[in-house]
Amino acid sequence: MDDDAHVWVAGTEGRLSSYESVLSAPERARMGRFHFERDRRSFAVAHGLLRNALTWCLPEVPATGWEFARGLYGRPELVDGQAGSGLRFNVSHCHRLVAVVVTREIDCGVDVEPVDPEADVAGLGHRILAPDELAAVMALPASGRSARFFCHWTLKEAYAKARGQGMRLPFDRVSFDLGDGIRAAIDPELGDSEADWQFEQWFPGPGEALALALRAGPGRRRRVVRHFSTLGA
Repeated sequence: MDDDAHVWVAGTEGRLSSYESVLSAPERARMGRFHFERDRRSFAVAHGLLRNALTWCLPEVPATGWEFARGLYGRPELVDGQAGSGLRFNVSHCHRLVAVVVTREIDCGVDVEPVDPEADVAGLGHRILAPDELAAVMALPASGRSARFFCHWTLKEAYAKARGQGMRLPFDRVSFDLGDGIRAAIDPELGDSEADWQFEQWFPGPGEALALALRAGPGRRRRVVRHFSTLGA
């Protein structure tokens, strides 16, 4: 695998057999405990796609051969014997789409969310957005506020996941200016610097926003390779 960041996106409505076929026995058991079919499908595609993506990056390990452990804050990581590959990954899924990012040696996070046009942007914004972000969102015409809000939300989620902290990260301590590209401002008290980070964002489906966070290093940018997945499809 090269020094790029590879991102796969797959829909959850297709054939599941090739995703399910690479799942471990515990994963199959977890999938079976979901009450709703849409949750079982999302789980199968997410875990099957991850396994196939890792094998695409390191073909000598079969998709069924990957083993995972929970790291700090519960983040999934490769077990010690496979961690020497240097592969880092992150997974996100909503009911219609799954996204997987795989890198070598660098922290990475991905988040995909459905854009809800009926979302209470003002109410949610007070809890999730920094004051400057909320002001920028609310200054937009009403028709554009929801999409912009979810752009901010997914960027924050991707950054928090890349740091391995999830919702433990105070979202109002990192903000994004989306006026011309993506510019981050990170509170120094978080022990981090925006100069180390690369952020990307796009809309992989008509109603979903996706964000990617990479700890690329000071002044560095990694090439992001997008795959609309045929892995396991």
